[in-house]
Amino acid sequence: MEALRSNVVLRWIAVLPGGILATILITFPIHWALVLFGVPLIGGFVSLETAERLIISFTTPYVFITVGRQIAPYYKVETSVALSLLIAVWLGASYVWIVDNSDSYLKATNYGITPILNVVAVIAALRKSWSERPTEILATRKRQYIPEDE
Repeated sequence: MEALRSNVVLRWIAVLPGGILATILITFPIHWALVLFGVPLIGGFVSLETAERLIISFTTPYVFITVGRQIAPYYKVETSVALSLLIAVWLGASYVWIVDNSDSYLKATNYGITPILNVVAVIAALRKSWSERPTEILATRKRQYIPEDE
């Protein structure tokens, strides 16, 4: 029983570092996929750098929230909300810093599309987390040996 309890503690400790590590690791396959296959797919419509920024601006918050949710042993929806709030604070501070230190705010954030993609990614991750909630409730009941309502 002690090993199970320490496993739970370690998983709670790993939520934030695991989400950050997954976010960093997801950028490499995106970059190399765009370098290798991006030109035919994009067709010169936008530059590869812009496409990479836009794709990464969506995937990083989404991956951070979903991986953090998967690592958390319990309270997965609440963990998703907490990670979303953490992202909101981080992005808010980042955009304030960009506005203070940049001559052109719109150019620095790809004409406002990047913040919109960040918000859409957070909403999509929260939606996914909320839709998986019935499965989490059932698993918690089985783990605690609570009989299901009939």
